Amino acid sequence: MIFVNNFEREFAIKHKIVKEKKALTIYNGIELINRKSKRSSLVKDDTFIIGSVLRFEKIKNIVNTIKVAIEVCKVNNKIVFYFIGDGKLLSECRQLVLKANLEENIILPGWKNNISEWLVKFDAYLLFSIAEGLSISILEAMSMSLPIVASDVKGNNELVSDTNGILVPINDIDRLTAVLLSLPDEMERLNEMGENSRKLIKEKFDIMDFVRKYKNVYEQEYNLK
Repeated sequence: MIFVNNFEREFAIKHKIVKEKKALTIYNGIELINRKSKRSSLVKDDTFIIGSVLRFEKIKNIVNTIKVAIEVCKVNNKIVFYFIGDGKLLSECRQLVLKANLEENIILPGWKNNISEWLVKFDAYLLFSIAEGLSISILEAMSMSLPIVASDVKGNNELVSDTNGILVPINDIDRLTAVLLSLPDEMERLNEMGENSRKLIKEKFDIMDFVRKYKNVYEQEYNLK
């Protein structure tokens, strides 16, 4: 049995769902993409862009995240949010933004296929999900040298530490608001975190390593060598 994070592997072993010798963690892998800045094509140079790519579903905690973004923008109108994606809660989120009269600060462009072209424009990446396995969207952001702000839940806390981002308890909305407001004043630290994100992809989450590990499992299990 292959797990995408260690938390679920250890849980399965502890509760005797699978024997330890038959339980293996293989982290999701991602391809490194060259990052070339194109910020000026998105917003003014004096703004700070926080981006996210997600499904607009309850599990992604998107309504609470939008509410936090609204509070952040009320305090600092130089911060701009992009929430890219689609789902059942998109209409509700758009209504919240319209009601707050913050359409220029909180942009919800819907479903996009060219995600790397959006990630390259962000200064920081945000994902405040209620639960994750091992987030591909965070891995994609890491591959683009982005610092990560994420909920401190299983999976996320195996991708993000204080070396490449900030983890926030899922029930601490005030803490998330304070963290997001502090980001524009931490550019040097954020740049270092972003570089560490990319290094982690090379060291632990490279797509070729992912493929090699799965190949080894199949070859050993089915004697295909």
